[in-house]
Amino acid sequence: MDARHRVPPVQRHRELPAHVSLSPGARQGAVPRVRGAPVREVKAAAAVATALVLAAGAWLVRAGTAPTTPPRPLTTPSVDGVPGWRPGPDPPAFVLAPDPRADGSLLRTYLDGRRSVWLALDYYPDQQPEARPAARHLVFAGRGWTELRERRHAVTLREPPGATLRTTLVEMRRGDERYVLLYWYQAGPASTGDDHWYRLLALYYRLVHGRPDGALVRVATPVDDGGEAAALARLEAFVNAFYPELLRAMSLAGGTLR
Repeated sequence: MDARHRVPPVQRHRELPAHVSLSPGARQGAVPRVRGAPVREVKAAAAVATALVLAAGAWLVRAGTAPTTPPRPLTTPSVDGVPGWRPGPDPPAFVLAPDPRADGSLLRTYLDGRRSVWLALDYYPDQQPEARPAARHLVFAGRGWTELRERRHAVTLREPPGATLRTTLVEMRRGDERYVLLYWYQAGPASTGDDHWYRLLALYYRLVHGRPDGALVRVATPVDDGGEAAALARLEAFVNAFYPELLRAMSLAGGTLR
């Protein structure tokens, strides 16, 4: 028996390691599929992106960026402060719960005729790791939902004309009850509905503009006989009435929604 045949099979030249497999029927020379590789690649890419952002932030600080000064807390908006909508009873806690990490939370119901829209506004004057908005924890965790679906959704705004507000749309079901919810993060005049991009947005405003504050906004409504399309249209109408007031309050960093 020659030397090659005395080597264990897994060590033979050109044979694949045990953790690598080819799809059935794969042609010779095909790229092997490594179990777990996509996850590791995503984590590596995320680590690189984070390192680049932190390096850029350190450069900005060394370059003489203005020091961060925490703004005054955002005062509670008035209940009749959304044009065209009137106040109603408190929203259900299982749909909109306040964030205990927020410096202040506003929970309100607004009515357009007999239809309700529920608002939760959580404000964070100085966003630290232990005091940073996390919509997914508030929306998904431990709320008794039997079905949850989410997707990105852009709301066309009337003010400023032609602008869009990028949000996350969540469709929720609990038994026979159905709800739709939109959420987004606000940092100064900028907004995003993406949980990961918000961290970069908050870091940018802290380093470049000296503003560590931000807000998480959630609006929800039940799905009635009009169906999901009508419920979503109702949310978009409310967002168009509410968003200019939110921008004014955030620009004041301590102003009141009126």
